[in-house]
Amino acid sequence: MRPVTPRLRLTLELFAGLALIAGALLFLGATRTDSWWSWTIQPPLTAATLGAFYWAAFVLILMAARSHTWARARPAVYPVAVIAVLLLLITLIHIDRFDLNSLFGVFWVVAYALVPVLLAWTLAEHRGTPGEDRRGEQRLPRLLRWVLII
Repeated sequence: MRPVTPRLRLTLELFAGLALIAGALLFLGATRTDSWWSWTIQPPLTAATLGAFYWAAFVLILMAARSHTWARARPAVYPVAVIAVLLLLITLIHIDRFDLNSLFGVFWVVAYALVPVLLAWTLAEHRGTPGEDRRGEQRLPRLLRWVLII
């Protein structure tokens, strides 16, 4: 089995930490997104829900970081990569809505510009590590994979 490389583990731990902080800012500061977030989120229940989603992502990413084999980490890593790219695209499309005069606004843009690049670099390095991938052992049926992709 292919092990998770130290750089991939560190990258995932960093992403998990960012998700934990984002979840706290949104969930605990749901009524203060005008001051504590990159843009104002109304109503506060929406901010709290997004915070809970970030906390769920924290658990998922941390579990992947703690996995010893790529086969166990892979189901979390690829969705995280897709979500990071989509969030970058949404950020760039709606850049006018961000408070770029605040630390939070600038941090969001920089983080979501760097996360996909860092993850792609880490995954490229990881693909070069020796070991079996065992990719075909428990694949979802082809139709279900396409439905989930769409």
